[in-house]
Amino acid sequence: MLKDLLERLEIFRDFSVPDNPREFGMILYDIGQLRDYHAVPELLRYFDDNTDYYDVMEMLIYAVESGESAGYVQALLMNIDWAWANSPY
Repeated sequence: MLKDLLERLEIFRDFSVPDNPREFGMILYDIGQLRDYHAVPELLRYFDDNTDYYDVMEMLIYAVESGESAGYVQALLMNIDWAWANSPY
């Protein structure tokens, strides 16, 4: 199920297309409901500090943080090098 949702997320990642931000957000909600920390590495690449779609970014945070705590923290730590390299700060 997670794989299917992540594939659908990719389809709606272009927010310049009408309804894509809404669809993207709905899929993020579904991913969050799974509470699967395996989604974290895939979701991290969608963060964009320069977006105009702050509500979508908040939904993204919800989806990342919704996983089981120990797994969520482990997934973040395992991807810290990638996150640091891709951070604008």
